[in-house]
Amino acid sequence: MIHSVLDATIDHLQLIYRDLATLLEECLTEDCNASLFCGDWGLLLYLFYYEHYIDPEADHAGHLLQKLYQQLSENGSDGYTYCNGITGPFWMLRHLTEFGIAAIDIDDLAGGLLPPRFPKATFILKKRTLTSCMAAPESFIFLSALPTSQRYRIISAGLCRGLNQ
Repeated sequence: MIHSVLDATIDHLQLIYRDLATLLEECLTEDCNASLFCGDWGLLLYLFYYEHYIDPEADHAGHLLQKLYQQLSENGSDGYTYCNGITGPFWMLRHLTEFGIAAIDIDDLAGGLLPPRFPKATFILKKRTLTSCMAAPESFIFLSALPTSQRYRIISAGLCRGLNQ
């Protein structure tokens, strides 16, 4: 009984995996969503988990990560939230690395993508409007998704000082 339930569950997970991989491949020709919660990066997170825990022979996640990252680099994202910004993808990359699910050089990936966004983050925090109050928690989330190199720690400290002013 338990084996048949487990087999059925694995079959369902495999169907979901195949559907998501196909969906992401098709999406790469359209305008993709940088969201972790309700977009392509969330789907990618499932693919990585499936390949790590269920079927290590499957090989879609790495290839799709490269393509989604290229789209994010080319098209950018003005937001800092998990829902519409770069916080979600960078949190996911750090999460996959920390738990040994993928070997990703976050410092290298962040190099050209993150620094152009710091001036806007600083501006939002200094405005002291309702929008900036709502953005403050998301900015902390954004900071936690940053790489751990000294360069980003210095920038993060500057942004945190901006919150305290």
